[in-house]
Amino acid sequence: ESRAQQFETAASLVHAELKSSGVIVDEETFYRAFAVIQTLGIDKAEKIAPVTKVPLERMLEVVRAHPGILPAPALGR
Repeated sequence: ESRAQQFETAASLVHAELKSSGVIVDEETFYRAFAVIQTLGIDKAEKIAPVTKVPLERMLEVVRAHPGILPAPALGR
């Protein structure tokens, strides 16, 4: 499975969980934010989450609840 496929699979799962829990976020914004998590890694993304206008903190919670859905470096840096 390629990194792009892993990203899509992980993004779909996180987006579905956000929607089912009532979090409203448009898809374009969601994918941009998810790409930030993927690029920075969870720990660094947590530092910027409080100042973003998207539910990054909630997205990080969902990602953390599913270990292994994102390829490195997203999980540890």
